Amino acid sequence: MINLKRINYKKIIKAGTIIASCLLIFLIGLYLGSYLEKRKVAPLKINLGGLTQSIIQADELRSKIKWGKEVFIFDLRTKEQYDDGHIRTAASLPEKELLGRIGEIPREKEVIIYCQNFSCEEAPQATMVLDSAKYKNFRVLFGGVEEWTNQGNRLTK
Repeated sequence: MINLKRINYKKIIKAGTIIASCLLIFLIGLYLGSYLEKRKVAPLKINLGGLTQSIIQADELRSKIKWGKEVFIFDLRTKEQYDDGHIRTAASLPEKELLGRIGEIPREKEVIIYCQNFSCEEAPQATMVLDSAKYKNFRVLFGGVEEWTNQGNRLTK
């Protein structure tokens, strides 16, 4: 026979409240996740040398690389700079060679380009080349390699 005097109802109510709160937080998370997934967010834009261009932040690019998203990343810096360290999975495609090698850039993937830093001149030139070649889905890494490493990301050799 159960002794009803020994049951601690306050502990049962407290445990039930905690479980209900966790379940509510979980359900809110599911709802917000599906809401944000469906929501179309306009890409960030920046003016590069008179050309307004979509940019990608280092944390978003890191996430795309980590989760294996379909992106084609290329490094506009010189071959020597690329060999000194580059973003993992990035191809070396110096800006001076871009016109001759434009066919290497896939049209079916999102294209991410980067150079050394905020003041590089390669990114605006490359965006004009891609734009004139009718590429639609490309972005520039905000701040280039310097911002990438400032955010705590590593380079590969």
